Parts: sequence; structure tokens; C-alpha cells
Amino acid sequence: MMQKCRREKSEKQKVFNKRRFLFLQSHFFPMKKNDLYDLVHSLTKSEKRHFQLKNRRQGETVDYFRLFEILDKIEVFDEKKLKNVFPEQVNAGQLHVTKNYLREKILESLRQFHSQISRDALVKDFLKNVEIFFYKELYTQASDELARAEKLAAEYELHTAQIEVSRWKRRLEQTLHPHRYDRFAEILEEQRRATDALQNNLEHWQHIVHTSQRFMQYAAVIPKPEGLPSEPPPAQSLESNILYFNSLYIKNLREGNPEQAENALQKLLKILEAQPARVKEDPGSCLTTVGNLAAFRTFRGEGEAALELLRSSRLFWEKIGIPDRRRPVLKQLVRLLNIELEIYRTAENPAQFEDFFRETGEFVKKVAPKIPDDYLLSFHFQLAWVCFLKRDFDLALDWLSEPLNESRKHAGQPVFRYLLLLNLMVHCELRNVFVLRYFVENARRQFKKSGELAAWEQELLAFFTKTGQSAEGDWKGLRRDLQQRLFPETAPSLVPEEVLRMLDFRRWLC
Repeated sequence: MMQKCRREKSEKQKVFNKRRFLFLQSHFFPMKKNDLYDLVHSLTKSEKRHFQLKNRRQGETVDYFRLFEILDKIEVFDEKKLKNVFPEQVNAGQLHVTKNYLREKILESLRQFHSQISRDALVKDFLKNVEIFFYKELYTQASDELARAEKLAAEYELHTAQIEVSRWKRRLEQTLHPHRYDRFAEILEEQRRATDALQNNLEHWQHIVHTSQRFMQYAAVIPKPEGLPSEPPPAQSLESNILYFNSLYIKNLREGNPEQAENALQKLLKILEAQPARVKEDPGSCLTTVGNLAAFRTFRGEGEAALELLRSSRLFWEKIGIPDRRRPVLKQLVRLLNIELEIYRTAENPAQFEDFFRETGEFVKKVAPKIPDDYLLSFHFQLAWVCFLKRDFDLALDWLSEPLNESRKHAGQPVFRYLLLLNLMVHCELRNVFVLRYFVENARRQFKKSGELAAWEQELLAFFTKTGQSAEGDWKGLRRDLQQRLFPETAPSLVPEEVLRMLDFRRWLC
């Protein structure tokens, strides 16, 4: 009887501690009003199903679960409507406690659902098990679990975990064999090597940050961190190699050494592809390297070399598999698709890639909400240009209309200037005179917002203005005159090459 009372008292104490924590959290670290809503709507179908199965109680509906179902159903967050559903809690000042409790239950469910989201998370779970076994004095089980953690930490170069593994090895040794000082020395040496590797990573991070500040931000004088040598030490891990070669790439690129910059990326890619298990665990670095190398080759006009790189890389990824569906990975995959689209759309005969353009368009429409804004805008522009080349002007306008309707959102992006000009070109081909006049003035206003007009932009806007004011019989003459102004026979082209890679006006006017 007394044991039962103690157990009930212990359970009550746990509930009290939990509520106290939630109270402190809600008062001293309050959530933003829509944070919980954002968390609920970030859950995938599988994550929601796991949460519901774990938390639904038969015969009763607890408040936090009711709150979850309400937040899941509403499309736009409204705090007032939420309070109307729980008037008794609002009056008692307890709604914020229910919100925080729901948040904790969701995170608890996600931790369980994603217990093997990465090798790092798996090692941490092993170490938690070690701690449990240790305090229950089940030292054999603790040692077995620690061996699993040690193997994974070493295989994936998880230096922080290796330090923690060493700490537990030392504690177990002290408990079981307190006088084995030779073993203590071995464990301390293991911990020192892990600490040195961690320090090596830190120094490589310092170098790439300093290099980026100097060469990416064009800062005049960036003081070097105290004690940072001119060159980083030899890399001791895959992460350090990634940092080193990316730093080398940035440095050579900004100093005008393109061959050395490309060589740095090639060496890094070779290192990464030699460790498929590590790439599968964290595909971001490999995808970024391929994207940088493909973009570099595309910029230099080596489209076929870039395509060959993308093809071989795709075979590599298909072989190892990339289960990661997180947004950063999607962003890198979308970037590669965007590079491939740029190569195909600038080909001499883009019509031969019709299936690729169609499939890309379907993909973009399907995953548009998950695509970063800058890439989404690029897709809209490039697919509109493809439609323009094959004279499918209606479909071109379909791709142009959405970003044009959100001009405030895109006005600061360089691609938006090309999109405005392409829109004028489409309406010019459709002979939409009255609409053309409006869009010319709109484009002029947008251009002025983002900087001065270049000479070639002034010529184009003048041409579109004259076209909108002239009889159709005069248009051929206006086009010939524009061609002479932009591409004079006895002088350099008025339009820079980097602009022609985006919008080939020469191809349009011929």
C-alpha cells in the first residue's frame, strides 16, 4: 500500500514538474503567436499520423489534441478565433500552457519519429542509453552500447561525439577498474586526438569565413583572427577537406585563376565520391560542389562538359540513393535542374529538348511552394524564353504573368529585369499595341527603382515605345534600326555578352 502511495506521489510530482516547466517557459520564453501554427503546418502526412497515433486517447479528447486538430485545419492563423474555441482556458489564463504542452508533445513525437534522421542523432541515442545503463549499474550493457556509439562516431568523424564517448569510457573504467592507469592514459590519448580533429575543423572554418569576407564581400581590409596562420593546417577529416577546397575555390576565382578554381572543385568532388556512405548521410556538400562546378563550366561556355558532369553525378546519386527530402537538399537539386535548363534553352536547336522542357515545367508547377523564390523566378523566365523561341506566345505569357503580378516581391532580383523585357518582346510579337504602351512605362518605372538604365536598355525601351506609337507597316524598319544600334557593324556590340546569354536579342531580331 505504501509503495503504491509512493508511486502515485512520484507520478504527481512528475506532472507538477512538467507543468512548472511549461509555466516558466510560457511566461519567460513565450512563443510567438503563430509559431505553434507554423510548427503544425510544417509536419508531413507521416509525421502527423505518427503524432495522432501516439497521442489520441479513446473515449476522451484532451485539450492539447483538440488544439492540434484545430490548428491543422485552419488555413490562416487567427488568434481571436482560437480563443473563442477555448473560452474557459482564456478566462483562466491557461491557453498558453496548453499551447506549450502541445508544442512539447509534437517535438517529442518528432524526436521519436526521426530517431534515425542522421548518424549524429543515432550516436546521441546510444549515449543516452549508456547513461541509463550506467546509473542502473548494468555496466556490460553500457559498454556494449558505448561500443556501438564509438564505431559510428569514428566512421562518420563525429568529433564531439568521440569526445563524449571517451568521457564515458573513462567513467566506466574508473568504476570497474579504478587502478588501471595505463588504460586511462589510452583513453585520454583518444580524447586528445578527437579534440585535435575538432580544433582542425575550427581552424578550417576560420579560414573559409575569412576568405569569404575578403573575396565575396569585397571588403577593403578584413583583419585576420588572432593566431590564424596564412594557410590552414592539413585537413584531418572530410569536413575539413570540404572547407579547405571550397576556400581554395573562392580564393582562386576572385584572384582570376579559373583553372586553379576548377581544379579545387574537381579534387573535392573526387574525395566526396570516394566516400558514398558519407555523401548519402549528408548529400548537401556533394550537391553544392557539383552545382558550383557545373555553373562554372556553363559560365565559361562549356555547356557539354557541364552536362556530362550532371549526367555522371546523377548516376552516382541513383546508385547510392538520396533519401533526404529536406528543403536545403531540394534547393540544391533545383539549382542543378536550373543549370541544365539554362544549357538546353541556349542551344542552337532547343526544339530537340522539348520533352525535357515539358517535364521541367510540370515539375516546377508541382513543387513551386517549396522552391526558393530566386530559383522559381529563374524557372519562370527560362521556360517563358523557351516558349518564346518556339513562338508559343500564349504559354510564354502564362509563365510570365505570375512573377509580373508580384513585381514588388521580385523587383530587386536581376532576373526580373530580363523578365520585364521578355514580356515586352512577347507583346510586340503579338501586336498588342495598347498593352505594349502600358508595359513599357511599367518596365521603365521598375528599372529606375533598381538602378540606372544601361545604354542597351534605353535603346530597347525607345524601340518598344516607338512600336506602340507607329503603324504596323513601319515596324520592320524600326527592328532594322534597333539591330544596327545594338549590334553595329563597325563597333563593338552595345549589349554585353552576359546579357546575351540571358536574352539573345540578336537571335530575336535576325
